[in-house]
Amino acid sequence: EMCIRDRYQRRVHGINRVAPQTPVNNFDAPTTKINRGAPQPSGNDFDAPTNKIIRGAPQPSGNDFDAPTSKISRPSIPTYRYRALTMGFVGRSGPTVSVPQNGREIVIGRTKSGDGFLPLGHATVSSRHASVKWSVEKGVFILKDEGSTAGTYIQLTKLELVENTVIEMGDFQFRFIKVDKRNRSIEVRFDEDLMIGRQGFVGRITVIPFGSLTKVALGKSAAVSIPDPKLADHHADIIWEGSANPQLVTVSGQLIWKKLSDQGVPSEEVTIPIDQSIPKMIARFGEVQLSFSFQ
Repeated sequence: EMCIRDRYQRRVHGINRVAPQTPVNNFDAPTTKINRGAPQPSGNDFDAPTNKIIRGAPQPSGNDFDAPTSKISRPSIPTYRYRALTMGFVGRSGPTVSVPQNGREIVIGRTKSGDGFLPLGHATVSSRHASVKWSVEKGVFILKDEGSTAGTYIQLTKLELVENTVIEMGDFQFRFIKVDKRNRSIEVRFDEDLMIGRQGFVGRITVIPFGSLTKVALGKSAAVSIPDPKLADHHADIIWEGSANPQLVTVSGQLIWKKLSDQGVPSEEVTIPIDQSIPKMIARFGEVQLSFSFQ
C-alpha cells in the first residue's frame, strides 16, 4: 500500500525526489575556481601590476640632472717636431750654446755671462747685441738685433730687395735706397761703413736701369762693376720679373751678407730657417761670426 501511495503522490503533485533541489541561501552556491598564478583584478591601485624596471638602462626623468650629457671635444694643441738649435763660433774656439724650445730668450752680448747669455768678448760687439728665442705661436726660432752699434748680418743666397736694404759683398757695403717700379730702375748708394780709403765709391749713388731687362749682373767684370778682388767677375744677379720686388741672387757660390739693423734701431724678428737643404746659417755680430745649426 505504501508503494502505491507514493507513486500516486508523485504523479499528482509532480514531486521528483531524485532531481537536485535549489538552495535557499548563498552559502550552498557553487564557487568559481580561482587561478592563483594569474593576476587578479582589484578595485584599488595597490594591487595593480607594476612595470618591470631594467636597472641597466637609463630611466626617463623629469629633471635635467638625470639627462645624459654630450661628450665635450677639446681643441687639439699644435705640436712641433723638436729640433735643438745650437750656436757655435766660426773661425775661433769657444763654447756652444743650445737654445731651448720653451720660449726662453738667449741674449748675445760682449761680456756678460751666465744662464741666458752668450758672451762674444769683442770690442765690436754691443753689451746687448742681439737675441735668439723660440716662438711658440709661430713654431720657429727667431733672431733679432737689439739696436747694436756695429749691426747684425746674416748670410743668404737669395733675398728680396726693398728700400733701405743694406747689402755687403767683399769690402763693399751698399744700400738700395729706392726701387722705382714705374721707371723700372733701382738706386744704389755705397755706404761709408766699409769704404774708408775708397773715395771713388764713398757715398756714390748708382742708378741701375732695367727697361725691358729682367736680369742685371754684379761683380768685378759685370754690368754693375764693383772693383773688389774678393768678389768674382760675376758675383750675383738682380732678377726683376713682373710686378714683384727684385731679388738679389748669388751665382758665384759666395754668400751675401744682409744687415738686419740700421743705425742702432732694433730690427724686426728674422726667422732662422729650419731646412734640411740648409745645414746651418751664419750670422755676424760686429766682427764675430756664429753658426746656427739644428740637431
